[in-house]
Amino acid sequence: MINGFDERYKVPYIKTLKNRIFTAYEIGKNTLKSQFMHVQDISLILDAWSSPAHLPYLGITAHWLTSKFEPQEVLLSIEELPYPHGAIEIQEHLFDLFYEWGIDSKIIAIVTDNGSNVRKACNNISIGKRIPCAAHTLQLSIGKGLDIIKELIGKCKHFISFLSADKKKQQLKESQIYLYRQQCRKLKIKI
Repeated sequence: MINGFDERYKVPYIKTLKNRIFTAYEIGKNTLKSQFMHVQDISLILDAWSSPAHLPYLGITAHWLTSKFEPQEVLLSIEELPYPHGAIEIQEHLFDLFYEWGIDSKIIAIVTDNGSNVRKACNNISIGKRIPCAAHTLQLSIGKGLDIIKELIGKCKHFISFLSADKKKQQLKESQIYLYRQQCRKLKIKI
C-alpha cells in the first residue's frame, strides 16, 4: 500500500503519531473543560452494556444547553468496567469522571437503564436526580407483556411451520376451495 504513495511523502514515525493524537486529545479536553466552566446545568446519560465478546462497558454522555439554548452533547467516557461491575465500581468511576471534568456541582439529572448496579450507584452518589430511561422501561414492560402470551406465540410458530410444508400448503388450499364451494351452494339454496 505504501508503494502507491507519492515518493516525496514521508510516513511519520509511530512516536510522532502518538504525540499528535495525544496533543489533539489534550487540546479538545481543555476546550471542553473551558466550555463546562460556562455551563450551569448538565444532564448525563449512563449506558451499561456488554460487547459481543461479553466485556462490560459503561458509556457516559453529557448533555447541556448553551446560553442561546442550543443543545449540546459529548461522549465523556466509554470504558470497560472492572470486575465485579457492581455499584461501588460504577460509583468510583463516576466520581473520578466528575472530578476529571469538574462537573459534579453542575449535574442535575442522570438518565440510566434499570440495572440494579447502576440504580444503586446513582442513588449512593446523591448527585443529580436519577431518571429511568423511558425507552428501556417500555422495552421491559413489553417483554413482560409478551411473556404472558409466550405459549400462544409458540403454538402459532409451530402451526405456521406445520403449514409451511409444501404438502400441507396444498392440503390447506384444497380445503379452503372446498369450504368456499360449500358456502356458495348453501347461499344459492337459501336465496
